[in-house]
Amino acid sequence: WLLQLAVGGAQMTNATISVTPSIPDHQHGTPLTVGIEPMTEAGQYNLTPINMWMPGLWETTITATGTEPSAIDDAVVFRFCIPS
Repeated sequence: WLLQLAVGGAQMTNATISVTPSIPDHQHGTPLTVGIEPMTEAGQYNLTPINMWMPGLWETTITATGTEPSAIDDAVVFRFCIPS
């Protein structure tokens, strides 16, 4: 995934990011850790791998903490249903 972080229209650089995929119905996550790589474009981060390997409802929680351009601590949850 390509993640773009901005605060008030300004790109967020040097953010601390965590990405946690999980499948709530089975009460577990994935066996792989999501790598987070800052890209050359300010505020962009490459997230790989996002391993949603079994059918069901997946939730991927992304948290970001940063100081530039302003202090922020926020989270978002993306939900995906992988059909069987």
